[in-house]
Amino acid sequence: MKINFSYEGIQFVLEATEFGVVRVTNKGYGKTCEVVRKLDQICEVQIRGRMTHGHTGTRHLQSSESGMFRYVSHYQTEDDKGATLEVVQESDIARLHSYFFVPRGTNTLRVWNRIENKSKASFTLEYVGTYGELMITEPNTFQETEFWLPSNGSYCECQWCRAPLTSFGVFGGHNMKSFKKFCVSNTGTWSTKSYLPMGALKNKDGTFVLWQIEANGSWSYEMSDLFDSLTLHLNGPSFEEHNWQKTLLPGEAFETVKAAITHGNSFNEVIANMTEYRRKITDRDRIDLPVIFNEYMYASWNSPSERTAEMLIPVAKEFGAGYYVIDCGWHDEPEDPFYYIGKWHESCSRYPHGLKKTIDRVKKEGMIPGLWIEPEVVGAKGDAFSLYGKDAYFSRGGKLLGISDRYQLDFRCKEVLERMDRIIDRVVGEYGIGYLKIDYNIEAGVGTDNRAESCGDGLLEHNRAYICWIEHIRKKYPELVIENCASGGNRMDYLTLGLCDVQSTSDQIDYKVYPYIAANMFSALIPEQAAVWAYPASHAEEAQPDRECVIMNMINGLSGRMHLASKLYLLKGENVALVKEAAALTCSLDGFRKRAIPWFHRDQPTEMDMGQVVFGLRDEKRIVAFVYRMSGAESINICVGIPVASVRVLYPSASEVPLQLEGDCITLKMPYTYMARVIEIIIK
Repeated sequence: MKINFSYEGIQFVLEATEFGVVRVTNKGYGKTCEVVRKLDQICEVQIRGRMTHGHTGTRHLQSSESGMFRYVSHYQTEDDKGATLEVVQESDIARLHSYFFVPRGTNTLRVWNRIENKSKASFTLEYVGTYGELMITEPNTFQETEFWLPSNGSYCECQWCRAPLTSFGVFGGHNMKSFKKFCVSNTGTWSTKSYLPMGALKNKDGTFVLWQIEANGSWSYEMSDLFDSLTLHLNGPSFEEHNWQKTLLPGEAFETVKAAITHGNSFNEVIANMTEYRRKITDRDRIDLPVIFNEYMYASWNSPSERTAEMLIPVAKEFGAGYYVIDCGWHDEPEDPFYYIGKWHESCSRYPHGLKKTIDRVKKEGMIPGLWIEPEVVGAKGDAFSLYGKDAYFSRGGKLLGISDRYQLDFRCKEVLERMDRIIDRVVGEYGIGYLKIDYNIEAGVGTDNRAESCGDGLLEHNRAYICWIEHIRKKYPELVIENCASGGNRMDYLTLGLCDVQSTSDQIDYKVYPYIAANMFSALIPEQAAVWAYPASHAEEAQPDRECVIMNMINGLSGRMHLASKLYLLKGENVALVKEAAALTCSLDGFRKRAIPWFHRDQPTEMDMGQVVFGLRDEKRIVAFVYRMSGAESINICVGIPVASVRVLYPSASEVPLQLEGDCITLKMPYTYMARVIEIIIK
C-alpha cells in the first residue's frame, strides 16, 4: 500500500511493505532502487541488546529495528495551519508514531518521531532518528555536489563554508557503500557553540536542500555514501555521539527532537522557505518599539549603577529607544559580580535608592525597562549552597560539576523551579520590567548523571524542563519581551527561539567585524529576532568618532533589531543627527522587517574577511540592501538578478556616494575603506 502526501510544494510517497514503511524515491535509479528500498526506513531505531543488520560501521543505518516495524495505520489532516501525516507502525515490543507536518505557506516539512514500549518488559534506547533519507543526490555526483556547512561561535557567528562532498571525505569508494560517515555534531548545553544545527546541499543541477534540527542541547547529523549516492540522517542526542540512552518501562514513551527540511532552486529560495517556516513556529511580535538601548556595550559594561543610568536614560530616550535594558551587574555587591550570581537581589552599593527607583525613571521617560538575568547558573564564589541543595546542580559520579567558577542548575529540580518563579515574579511583578534578557555563559558539556541513567539523558531532560519553564513564563506574563543570549549566539536554535522575541547575534565588540556576522544572520534567524549591536560612541572618550564610523555602526544596527549602546551623550554635531536618523529609519522599517525575507547577493553567504559585503531584505516590491566596502575595491557592483525600476541611498540621507543603475546592475563608489550605505531597490 502506498501513502501519497501532497500539500503546496511538498510531495512524497511512502509505502507499507513486508519490511516496514519506507520512502519511495522519485529519482530514476533503476534496479538500485529495488535493492535500497528496504533500507529507506522512515525512522531508524537502535535498542540495546537487539541485533543490528547489515554491515554499516557506526552509521545510523540498518539499526536493530530496521525492517522490524510493520504498518498499522496512518492519518492525514489539513486545516488552516497546514497539513499533517501521522504513520503508526508496530514491532514485537514497540509502537512507532512518525509525524510529518507542513505549515501553510512555507514549503517546508517538519518531522519527528515518538516511540512507545508496548511490551511487558523494559528496553533501552540508544538511538531514535528524527529524519532519514537515502539516495538524496543524483548518482556519482559527489564532486559536483556542494555541502554548505554553517560554523558558529562567539564573535564569529553564522559563518558558512562551501566545498564539494569529496572535500569532506564523502565519495563512493565502493559502488555499494563505505563504512564511514561525515558527522556534524554538538554535545552540551550550548547548542550552537561550533556549528549551527543546520546544513545545506547544492546539487549538480543548482537546486538546494536545506535542513535545521530544533534542539537546545546535543544533536547531530550524518552524511555518507550508498550506491554512489548520498544518505542524510538527522537526530537529537544518541549513545554513540552524546552518551545518551533512555530506558522505557512498559507503557512509557520517548519523543525525538524535531527537524525541518526544505527544497528549492536557489539558496535564497530555501532560506525564504525556512524563514516563513520559522515565523510559523515562533511565538513572536511583542516588540512594538524597535530600538532597544542596552547599557552594557561601551557604556556601563558589567558595572551598571544608579549613576550610570542617570546619565544614559535621558539620551537613550532622546535617541529614540523604546526599551532600556540594564545588563549584568545590577545584582550582588562584589566589584566583579559575574562569579557571585544566583541570589538575584539588587546591589545596594550600585543602587543606593533601590533599583525600582531607576526602573521607575525609565518608565517616566516613556520607555519599557528591562533586566539581564542568567537563571541557569550560580556563582561558585557566592552563596551556592545556601541557595540550593546539592541535588539542584549538575553532577557526575556524585561530584558536583564546576565550570568557570560556576555551577549549573538542573531545571528538573522542583527547588530550582520554585525559586526561579519567585525571582521572575519579583523582577516582573514588583520591579515592573517588560523586557527580560536571559543569558547563559557556561558550557556544561555532556550533561549530568544525577537522577538520570546517562549524562546525555540528564542533559536532555534538563533542557526540556528549561523550555517548559520558559513556556510557563510566557503564559504567566504574555506581554513580557524575552531576549535569548548565550555569550552572544551560542544557543541560536529554534527550540529556544520558538519562545523568544529577540536573539543576540553576537557579543562582537568591533564594528568592523560585525558586518560579516550580520550578513549571514538571516540564514539562522528571522529578521525581526536578529538583534545587532550599534555602539557609535564606542571610543568617544578618546576622540569624537569620524562620520563613517558612526554610519557603519548604525547600519550594523539597522540590518536587524537595533541594540543601541555606548555613551551616546559624548556624541556631538552631525554624529548626533546620524544616530537619530538611523533610529527613526529602523522604526519606519519595522513593518517591512517583519514580513521581509532574506536576500543574499549572488545567492551566496558572505565569507569572513571579504573585501565587500552586500546583503539585504526583500518583499514583493523592494529590496533594502546593506552595502559595505571593507578592505576591498572602491567600486561595488550589485547584480540584483531581477528587473529594477529605481534605486536610491536610504541611509544616510546625505550620502555623498555616487550610485548608477544599468539594467539590473547597480554600481556604488565608496572612496574610503570601511564605509557603508543602505540602499533601497524598487523592483519592477
